[in-house]
Amino acid sequence: MELAGQLKPSSAEEQDEVYRLWLFADDAAALDMARAEDPSLPPWGSIVKDGAKAWSLYKKAAAKQPAAAAEALNALKRWLEEEAGRGNRKAVGWIDRIAEDSAK
Repeated sequence: MELAGQLKPSSAEEQDEVYRLWLFADDAAALDMARAEDPSLPPWGSIVKDGAKAWSLYKKAAAKQPAAAAEALNALKRWLEEEAGRGNRKAVGWIDRIAEDSAK
């Protein structure tokens, strides 16, 4: 995590490498990984955005960074609702997946 935090990726390829480091890190990386997955935020490397995965990672991040995770969850929720209202099928699907996961 310390190494990944020191890196300043300047290309999509470098961003992909940082993302891979996060995959092997502990829960401390959950907030950063969520941001990489969050479709309401700018692209990160070649990571295909996934709103439901971002939601899950933000929830995981809440254990270590509650304020930042809560703010990010609220922003993602607003974005998903707005996009679903515009007819964005991916957003509708992500909302459905989040609801299903929450019901478990």
